Amino acid sequence: MITLAFILVSLIIALSWVDYYRLIDIYDRDDFKNFAIAFSMGLSSPLVVLLIQPILIEPYFSLKNEWLNDLLYCVFAIGMLEEIAKLLPFLVFVYFFRKHITEPIDLVAYFCTAALGFAALENVLYFSNHGGSIIFGRAVLSTLTHMICSSMVAYGLVLYYYRYKKNRVLLFTGGLLAASLAHGLYDYGLIFSGLRFGGSILSLFFFLLLISLFSTILNNAVNNSSFFNYKIIIHSADVQGHILGYYLFVGLIQFSLLFYYESFTIAFYQSIRDVFSFGFVIFVAGTRLSRFTLIKGKWFPLRLELPFGYVNPDPLNKSSRKSFSIRGDSYNERQINEFYQEYLYLHPMNSKRSHLGSKRIAFMEDKMYTENNTSLYTVKVFESDSMNAFRWYVLIPKRAGTSHTKSNKPIAGLFATKDIHNPLAQMVFKEWVILHPLVKE
Repeated sequence: MITLAFILVSLIIALSWVDYYRLIDIYDRDDFKNFAIAFSMGLSSPLVVLLIQPILIEPYFSLKNEWLNDLLYCVFAIGMLEEIAKLLPFLVFVYFFRKHITEPIDLVAYFCTAALGFAALENVLYFSNHGGSIIFGRAVLSTLTHMICSSMVAYGLVLYYYRYKKNRVLLFTGGLLAASLAHGLYDYGLIFSGLRFGGSILSLFFFLLLISLFSTILNNAVNNSSFFNYKIIIHSADVQGHILGYYLFVGLIQFSLLFYYESFTIAFYQSIRDVFSFGFVIFVAGTRLSRFTLIKGKWFPLRLELPFGYVNPDPLNKSSRKSFSIRGDSYNERQINEFYQEYLYLHPMNSKRSHLGSKRIAFMEDKMYTENNTSLYTVKVFESDSMNAFRWYVLIPKRAGTSHTKSNKPIAGLFATKDIHNPLAQMVFKEWVILHPLVKE
């Protein structure tokens, strides 16, 4: 009975991330059944490890509590072996279901889903051997680490097929080596006894660095879809709520299992420990992985950086005070992007001291980005309802303070510009305006 419970909770952990990939696959969303097939194929990957380890690893290589030997063991005997094991079912999936891979995010999402199959079976074995008290910790760290490492291999393929079109072997091998190194370093902190308690801290620190890397890989994959459309966006709040909601559910399952099979006291204190140990981590990971900067054709550089830090909340105002926050664009472009290449009304916020004088009809022509990837929109503002004459302006969404009205209408800064082809060169702020749809209200 307990083993069945462990199987179910492992499937729920995997399902949470399959749903995540379907939420961020906004341009050409794939059927759930394809993910189910990739996951099912991934369930076979631990068998590769079990077959190879006794033949090629154990007779020649083992942990000896020596830092260099154990580091090499973690990178090659654990990291590379497991990454190859996760790769094989993905390659089989690609061979039979190639027609379903139509954009970069498909390569990453399907590979990570196959890795979820590996993680799920591994979780069942760990839960069975060590009990239900490790469910939440493995759901947060181990499952995500498996996906992140697999995404590095997938990213090598993404770069070949969608960016460089050459050096396939080099990019693929580089991705595999990077994944093996990342996997091995994470495990080394947990395994090497010479680091003692500091090893767990180092692994957690490295895990946080990998979260930022994973976020950039996903962002680049979405940005370079051939179906890219500025009117379609990822709803960050929904994605964040999805991740945190699933993990809350996993935590409740762990509590229920410990309460039923152990005692309320054990269940309660384990939940408290998990909140202090992993609460901050899953909040940061869930928030960072929900924030996307969608720019058509943009390849952000991969950086090893913490997913939080001191960030300027208003990128256009260099003098504004930086605040400690999670990295990524937290601004919800959902409402303002609805006006992309559409007619709309611009309502001055202060009608008594207004540059426009009154509400004006406008047309949102294009979306552009500054050097620091802040979005701006070029608009034609018509002189009258006849729409015979117009002037060019630039709209920049208000990010600091109140960014939307109570009725959820976006607020933007209206800037005059002398050169619409290079609007940032000579741009002058005129006033704050509210964007309204061109319908009778």
